[in-house]
Amino acid sequence: REAYRSELEMASAVDAAVVVDPIPTSAVLMASAKHIATKCKGENVAFLKLKELHRTCTKEMDAYAGCMYYHTNEFELCRKEEKEFKKACPLE
Repeated sequence: REAYRSELEMASAVDAAVVVDPIPTSAVLMASAKHIATKCKGENVAFLKLKELHRTCTKEMDAYAGCMYYHTNEFELCRKEEKEFKKACPLE
């Protein structure tokens, strides 16, 4: 019982140390949406471009990600899938 209490105290201390800022509620996000949109326009545009890119390269991206997952992120074992992904979804 004492060991359990010690683990519980340690877990709560770790959890308390991790949380720096509270997570905003939906009301806070909705109220600040226009400010966020203005201040983060570049990031939003980049995100939308990536989202569009993923729609056009789904098969190649899934094959590459699947290979990386299967081979525990060993790039050398997924060069074929990487090449196909880069060909279908060039960076520029």
